[in-house]
Amino acid sequence: MLNHAFNGYMEYAYPKDELMPMTCKGKNTWGNFRLTLIDSLDTLLLTGDLRGFRKVEEIVKRMNFNIDKNVSVFETNIRIVGGLISAHLLYKKAKMPLPNGWPCKGPLLDLALDVADRLLPAFNTTTGMPFGSLNLRHGVAADETPITCTAAVGTYIVEFGTLSRLSGDPKYEQTARRALESLVNSRSAIGLLGNHIDTQTGVWTATDAGIGAGVDSIFEYLVKGSILFNDPSLLEKWRLLETPIETYLNNGDDFYIWANMNSGATTQKVAQSLDGFFPGMKTLLGEVEHAMKIHLNYYNVWKRFGGWPEFYHVDKKLPIQGREGFPLRPEFIESTLYLYRATKDPILLEIGEEFLHAINNTARTVCGFATVDNVLTGARADRMESFFIAETLKYLYLLFDEEHWLHRNEHFAEKLRVDGKGICLFHKSPWIFNTEAHPIDPSALECCHESIEDEELEQWVDDLDLNDLIDYKTSSMTDRSQSKYVDSDGQFKCQKIPFYLKLSAWEGEYMSDKAQLPELTPTNSSESNDEETEQNPAAIRRLQQEAAALNGGGNPSERKLYALLGQEMKILISDNRVLLGQFACTDKDLNIILQHTTEYLTEEELKKEDAGRKVGIVMVKKEHIKSLQVKQSSLERIKEWQTEQPSLDLSITGTSVTAEQVSQLEAAYENKLNINLVDEN
Repeated sequence: MLNHAFNGYMEYAYPKDELMPMTCKGKNTWGNFRLTLIDSLDTLLLTGDLRGFRKVEEIVKRMNFNIDKNVSVFETNIRIVGGLISAHLLYKKAKMPLPNGWPCKGPLLDLALDVADRLLPAFNTTTGMPFGSLNLRHGVAADETPITCTAAVGTYIVEFGTLSRLSGDPKYEQTARRALESLVNSRSAIGLLGNHIDTQTGVWTATDAGIGAGVDSIFEYLVKGSILFNDPSLLEKWRLLETPIETYLNNGDDFYIWANMNSGATTQKVAQSLDGFFPGMKTLLGEVEHAMKIHLNYYNVWKRFGGWPEFYHVDKKLPIQGREGFPLRPEFIESTLYLYRATKDPILLEIGEEFLHAINNTARTVCGFATVDNVLTGARADRMESFFIAETLKYLYLLFDEEHWLHRNEHFAEKLRVDGKGICLFHKSPWIFNTEAHPIDPSALECCHESIEDEELEQWVDDLDLNDLIDYKTSSMTDRSQSKYVDSDGQFKCQKIPFYLKLSAWEGEYMSDKAQLPELTPTNSSESNDEETEQNPAAIRRLQQEAAALNGGGNPSERKLYALLGQEMKILISDNRVLLGQFACTDKDLNIILQHTTEYLTEEELKKEDAGRKVGIVMVKKEHIKSLQVKQSSLERIKEWQTEQPSLDLSITGTSVTAEQVSQLEAAYENKLNINLVDEN
């Protein structure tokens, strides 16, 4: 299917923007800049066509964007700038000669910067929010309307932030952040965003709120940007918008409809094809169960029609008249991919197979794949959008290629000496897709630009006091009201932001190499009395035993450090810097178990644990760990909590832990900690 689509474009449409697959012609749509060619470039490499990638790269790097043409700022950013960045970062995977200074320099990066520079004048507004279109040569026309859709205001941080971190020029990221801040700050009193805004005045001109057309990708970029840049502030913005979305837009059956942004009153009982991204985004946040429920709900509509109509009336269970088309959009299959990687549920492969065959059977033409103009009649339109190759076929390919290198991370990190930067590690962590499915390697950004200064990290850690959380559990209601984690009614409130966990900020008992710890002996709590606990707390002894059981010897500085933080910890893995996770705390359980281990948990093992027990594992970058220290008083409280909690299941992979040690550890925890020893072979 990919070869048929791309070869059809090259034979019948190139150098036009898009293929007309029914008449086998080409046409310019978004900018007269060979759109499908650039949008398809990384897809060629990711699907194994190295020769095709190299041939197209030779064409693209010689392109000139000094074009007297009006273009969409949003579409040019996600398709052209995003496509150029991704192809630039894939040079090494393509086994191409690397430009001096790569990944911080290179011809495709220079081209992406040139295009971004041509887009920057659109942001010269009183609010910092951009005009919707401009001329690539002449800038914004004097009579250009300042009214722009929400997505076209807030979907730049991934590409512009990447450009700043690769090039060292902060202007791109600063521009995107200013626009994003202005937009989020323009939300209504109940926390909703409308769908069109005057970028000069900040006044909303269309007040319907939804998660679909004209809005969708701002939510996606707050989440993906927070992961890509390890930036808690972006996820905080998403959390500001999340509750109003679930309150006013979720119709109770996990369809997302439209409501007035000011009153919350339903305006349209319509779900949209573009909503399909939402389960995938929730999967990235670790909210897999809810994501799957939403996804299967939307799948039922897709299965009924063999495609998701652009607009679907949730009460009448029919497409909206005039919006029955399905332009082979990727959002539904993108979420299918993310959910499958998170759950390995085979039903998702079956859904993907149905999706693939449906497109091949209904949309295929002699020279490409045509938009389904009406899912009720099967009528087709003479257009193949560039995103069909850039996104839809790419996500399908990655769904079925279980062993694709893009799915792997820590085991396949690659070293490279970069001029002026020293040794850099690439592909240390999962790549992040922009909203046009162009993947970006966070490791490359770290190589070219240190995104978080040490003093920033220190200050952030100082603001995070896990002992305050511990104090809450055992304090009185009066004392609780003094905690920054408790609201005015004394109820425990969850910060729900990513955090950097630097355990050296904790003072007290030091636990490190097993040689410093007492011999492993089962502890019988019935033999303990208050005096013994005060002099040698059982909790400390048991945690020391656990650390010894899991240490396996070796230099502590070479170990990976994991902290297991209770049954409501959702995980986002970011191996390249410091740990990034979603802290979804609850009033009833926060079990803290600290451990050293020489074993490296695989993504699959992590997901099994998270799916089975909703347990998250947090990894901390070893350079930021000076020592592992825990207050003795905290350890006592941890033990108190442990006796109140149901048993907690853990799976440990590795040869350094023996069955006898496991038995001793389980006995020490009075069988509240059930350990499953897994043979790593």
